[in-house]
Amino acid sequence: AIEALVCVKTGDRWMSFKPFYWHVAKEPADPYIAYRLIEPGYTLWHEMGIYQRSLEDYDQSAVIENKMTGNNCMNCHSFCNQDPDKMLFHMRKTYAGTYTYDGETIEKLNTKTERTISALVYPSWHPSGKYVAFTVNDTKQAFHMNDPNRIEVFDMASDVVVYDVEKRELITVPSLFSKQCYETFPTFSPDGRTLYFCTADMQELPDDFEKVQYSLCSISFDPENKMCGESVDTLYNAGEMNKSVSLPRVSPDGKFLLY
Repeated sequence: AIEALVCVKTGDRWMSFKPFYWHVAKEPADPYIAYRLIEPGYTLWHEMGIYQRSLEDYDQSAVIENKMTGNNCMNCHSFCNQDPDKMLFHMRKTYAGTYTYDGETIEKLNTKTERTISALVYPSWHPSGKYVAFTVNDTKQAFHMNDPNRIEVFDMASDVVVYDVEKRELITVPSLFSKQCYETFPTFSPDGRTLYFCTADMQELPDDFEKVQYSLCSISFDPENKMCGESVDTLYNAGEMNKSVSLPRVSPDGKFLLY
């Protein structure tokens, strides 16, 4: 156990809180953490990649760097059940598409269709490995000269779809594919029978960007019949709370949901 003391400065005053303890679990953790590394503000676009770092010796190694691909942008990497032999990531620009890796082969998928507004992004694997929940987005960026937040990213439109990895088919339902709302940030429950996502009412963008508030919702999913439920449960109502939800994640035992 490690004793920690927290001090917070408010104006010219320092406030201290009672000590608390961090307990390090005896059970082994995943040996690696994976992340995309890019310079703030896109200052060095040619230096970007997906890396892994060992949590045992802090050694960093590249999974893929954009200098291997003609300085393309890659992002949205995701592992199925934290398995390094079953992953995917997205590539933009010259070799645009979704790339999947199954431990032996790498395959490039062209996931843009006539029904969708973009290729597939923001992935979340189904625990079975047979499906992946994605969003399709019309994403825009605004660059500010004077505001501390130099880059503003927002979606002009977004929907949630489920991709059948084996059949290579898209599964959609009106509650996840609405023109009146922005649906985004999907994630499956550990048992694979609930799909969580965020949704916000459409606004006039970019003028009303600050009015976009995402609620947290869920919908049932039947993996055997490849069907989503008809009713949507709202777990956190952004309008009532005057807040906005992003990136929900469920704990491996299914008891907790973080957003």
